[in-house]
This record gives sequence, structure tokens and C-alpha cells, in this order.
Amino acid sequence: MKGKRYRERVVTGKRFGLWLVLQRVKNRPTYWLCRCQCGTLRPVFAPNLVRGDSQSCGCLGQEKVVAATTTHGMSGTPCYREWARIIQQCYNTKYTEYKDYGAKGITVCESWRTDFTNFYRDMGDRPLHHRLVRHNEEGNYEPGNCFWRKQDSIQTRRESLIIEWEGKQQPLLEVLEQLNLNPSTFRARLRSGWPFDRALKTPVENRNSHKTKGSPPEHPSNRENPAEH
Repeated sequence: MKGKRYRERVVTGKRFGLWLVLQRVKNRPTYWLCRCQCGTLRPVFAPNLVRGDSQSCGCLGQEKVVAATTTHGMSGTPCYREWARIIQQCYNTKYTEYKDYGAKGITVCESWRTDFTNFYRDMGDRPLHHRLVRHNEEGNYEPGNCFWRKQDSIQTRRESLIIEWEGKQQPLLEVLEQLNLNPSTFRARLRSGWPFDRALKTPVENRNSHKTKGSPPEHPSNRENPAEH
């Protein structure tokens, strides 16, 4: 009976910590296939879900993080998402940006890592179009080394996209600066249907050049100023 009681409390679509219940495992009535917030799929023993013994796949390095952060009412806010992002990039080996953070030894201080409310107390609300960055990029995420920095619209929408350029990984904005390509021109090319590589690598034409059919108008900041000649 006890096992049945546990099974009745676990249903498809219900959340237990970071686990989302998907379906019962065939031939294993006390196990449910669950998906962790990081994307990991795993059969989980129903009593462990109900008792709270398993709240994630362990990707954050500490399963009790959720228990400590689900009572503040801020889940889903920009500040909470930013906190979750830095945790993921420092501790989740499957996260896209892990190689640039956790793999290089960058960590989040214990006070922030184990309790979102401590992070919120120290950093406050995330301003619109801002991102948490470090003063010392070789240092960790901790009070005194972090601040909110306004992001260019491309970087905000693309989550600071890192691309491979000249044989190494570089932020998209830095590559645009190297190419002397205005972000607005780059965005206009993408909106006009240009492939990403073409939009990035095509030099800006001067005003007297023959325009490629279908090319978006050149951004004013990339045009020569007649007054300078």
C-alpha cells in the first residue's frame, strides 16, 4: 500500500524541485521518467521524488539549492534567471558556456550558490537589458567582483553569443568591432535574410559602390562623412 500511495502522488506534468515528471517507466511501476531543468532525462524512484530526496540530476552540484530558493516568489524574474545562468555556466558540464567558466575554474561564492536571496540582497534587481559581469574576469562570482552592465541589443538578444573567429572563440561584439561593422548594419543584414556568415564577413560598401541586389541599406554610422574630405 505504501508504494501505491507514493505512486498516486507522482503524476505526469508535476514538478519536484528541478524534475519534471514525464511518464511512468514500463515494467518499473515505482519509477518515473523525469527531465531535469538542465535537460537530463533519468528514471527516478517515486518515493525519492515525494520525500524530496531527489530534486535534480545533481547538475548544480547541490540538490538542496531548490529547496532553499523556492519560497522567495521570484522564480522566473530577470534577476532569478541571471542567478540561474551563472550557476549553470559554472557547474553544469552540459551547459553551452561551461567551457568558458566552470571548466576554467570560475565558481560562484557559496553564499550565492546556495541561496538566491543572498544574491538578490547583494545585487538587487537586474536592470533592463543588463547582464551580470565581473570586474576581474579571472575572478569568481562574488560580492565586490560583480556589477550589472548594460548590453548592446545584439548581445542581449543573443546572450553574448560566442563565435569562432580566426581560430579562436570570441564574443560576437568584439568581432564586429574588429571588422569595423556597426551592429545595426549587421542586424539589418540578418533581417533582410542574409546568412549569418555572409552578414558578418561581407565588407561594408562605400556609397559609390554598386549595390548587391537585395542588400539592406547601409547604416549611417558606416558611411563616410563628406565634411571630412
